[in-house]
Amino acid sequence: MFLALAVLPSCHFSGRAYEGATRPESSVSVLRGHNRVFGGGIFIQQVDNQTPFYPMLTKVETLPGRHTIQIVYSSYRPNYILSLPPITAILETEPGHKYEIDGEGNLFKTDKPRVWIVDTTTEKIVWVWEQGR
Repeated sequence: MFLALAVLPSCHFSGRAYEGATRPESSVSVLRGHNRVFGGGIFIQQVDNQTPFYPMLTKVETLPGRHTIQIVYSSYRPNYILSLPPITAILETEPGHKYEIDGEGNLFKTDKPRVWIVDTTTEKIVWVWEQGR
């Protein structure tokens, strides 16, 4: 008997939150969420007052400066997805910097979820959200 296990890759969608030609990475800021095959995802739904991204993004380039970012945090189970309402982060980004958005807390349990943004260039946490705070 032969048993094969196939794991589908998680979907990652990227885009830009500025108009015009693509700019060099040294002149933009890059925000990254994630979409894990098992466990859940952190998605970027909207930047500033632009039209919301559909599908939601796991990577977006912005121009440096102050941005309002709508983040969606989801947990997965077979045939079921549980998401928090969008979380708003206000963030000052810098040119050439990369920012990772991550979270912890299983939404199917009583754990209080927590979401944060790390500037991976400086390795500093630049924004934190905790449910109930």
